[in-house]
Amino acid sequence: QLLVDQVPVGIVFTDAAGQVTNANPAALAILGSPGQEETRRFNVLQLPPLQQAGVSDAFRRVLDGDAIERLETTYESVWGRRAEVRLTIAPLF
Repeated sequence: QLLVDQVPVGIVFTDAAGQVTNANPAALAILGSPGQEETRRFNVLQLPPLQQAGVSDAFRRVLDGDAIERLETTYESVWGRRAEVRLTIAPLF
C-alpha cells in the first residue's frame, strides 16, 4: 500500500463490475478529484467521459479476456481536469 500511495503514477482499482474501489493520490490529482469517497462513486464502464475516450471499451476487453490493454487518449474528468493519459489496464487476481 505504501508503494501505491507514493508512486508518482496514477493507479485506480476497480472491482470486476467496473466500480472504482480505490485510487492513489497521484490518480486523484490527475482526475482533479476532491477525494477517495467521491471517486468511488464511479463505474469505469458507465461513465460517459470514459466511454467517449475509449477507456470503457478497453476495460471491457480486459474483463472479457483477462488480457492487458494499453491506450493513449485525452480524457476530461467529471471534475473538469483534462489530461493526456497513457493507460495500462490489467486484471489482478
